[in-house]
Amino acid sequence: SFDPVARAATVLVAHFPNGDRTLVMPLTDDRGLSRLTLAYEGVPPGRTVELEYWVVYGELQAVTQDSFRIWW
Repeated sequence: SFDPVARAATVLVAHFPNGDRTLVMPLTDDRGLSRLTLAYEGVPPGRTVELEYWVVYGELQAVTQDSFRIWW
């Protein structure tokens, strides 16, 4: 229904070319948002970083994916 979900737990798995990083994100806020800063120093330009988001709220679970490319 696209309603925001507050206080959902999210784990980010970032698949870097030199290995994976797992980060626990802050709980989602009243607008259903959570954010963090992801450092990517040392990743060569042109490389892609795949992202997996694992979200849990009560007994509900979801996984989604995204990616970004290093430009410089």
